[in-house]
Amino acid sequence: EFFGEGCLLGALGGILGSGFGYLFAQSVSMNVFGRGIEFSPTIVVVALVMSILVTGLASLLPVRIATNVDPAIILRGE
Repeated sequence: EFFGEGCLLGALGGILGSGFGYLFAQSVSMNVFGRGIEFSPTIVVVALVMSILVTGLASLLPVRIATNVDPAIILRGE
């Protein structure tokens, strides 16, 4: 469950980051160079896959640690 949540957050971050990054880059390019940037769907897909992989890998260790802890110890506050 935690691993899936981490991957979902990675996907959401990748989608939002790609969208906002494109809008920001387009705005800067129009203001500085007077023309827009080219949109590459391949780069967006690669960025999305990479964001999911990185967050999935980053959540593996915390998930493993959390699943090995005895719930009684956590509930007692130790």
